[in-house]
Amino acid sequence: MSDEREKSFDIFELITAILLGLGAVGGAFAGYQADLWGGQSVEAYGEAGTMSTRASTIFNRDLSQVIRDLNLDVEAKKQVFEAIYTEDDAVQERTYDVARWIFTTQISDDAYEALGLPPEPRTHALTQRAELEAELDRQQAEDARRAAQAPAPAPTPAAPTEGGEEGGAQPTAQPEQPAQQAEEDDDDGPQITPQQLASTFFRDLSEDPEYLTGMLAEGEQMFAAADRKFGEGRRANEVGDEFAYVGVLYTVALFLAGIALVFRSKVRWAFVGMGAVAVVVSTIYLASLERAGGGGGGGAPAPTSVSGVEEGDGEEADGGAAAATGDGG
Repeated sequence: MSDEREKSFDIFELITAILLGLGAVGGAFAGYQADLWGGQSVEAYGEAGTMSTRASTIFNRDLSQVIRDLNLDVEAKKQVFEAIYTEDDAVQERTYDVARWIFTTQISDDAYEALGLPPEPRTHALTQRAELEAELDRQQAEDARRAAQAPAPAPTPAAPTEGGEEGGAQPTAQPEQPAQQAEEDDDDGPQITPQQLASTFFRDLSEDPEYLTGMLAEGEQMFAAADRKFGEGRRANEVGDEFAYVGVLYTVALFLAGIALVFRSKVRWAFVGMGAVAVVVSTIYLASLERAGGGGGGGAPAPTSVSGVEEGDGEEADGGAAAATGDGG
């Protein structure tokens, strides 16, 4: 009976069972971490794609504004050039007014500032235009209200003429004058002087890096944030691959421990020893890797939302217009 009890407990089988258990648990945990990192990688890639699309939209919008500014700048300078060399005072004043209108109301604020023009005329012109638009909107609303409340006019008989016949010329109703007329162009507000208009010839918006960088900065920042988000996804994918590799190592340990059970000679201890080494190496490698899902220790941060990256990381990005054009391509 004692011999049967001694044979029922085998230290080799106990060690092998422990190795098999450790290998199974370690491999399962490595696979779990690989799946978590893979999910974070997919999310980061998706967010990077969304951010790149939005960055392209914003960059193209800003680039269209730059092109518009350049075209308006050329047209305004044509007007100034014509005003300088014309001998007709009326034509000169008209072309100066056209140039002033383009500079003060049509080009962007960044372009106006880059041309070195005084801010007061633009502020005055924009305020004047806003007041005029508000007045026109008020008059339209008032006309619509009166039209809705007015009863339908009854037909009136034709008045007799001097010859005793009906149907003569009737007095024509004069249209009601608007309550407030648009302000005249020659008011006392600040105006851009001819000398200031002529000074724009010495400033070229297409060669002003500060203007171009300022106009395209938002798109550049979003491109840079998308690149960083794509880098996060690539790193998560690489870490997930490392966890998958650890799972392979644990599988090798399971194979060595399992094959050792087949042998009845001392060779089985060699296989158990190799399996133990594989488990130890796999466990050390597993402990050195960054775990996904936050948690204590060296957990990875949760994926950042698209809006958070745009508002946070995007503010730190900088660079020239040429770099943004390269990113956009």
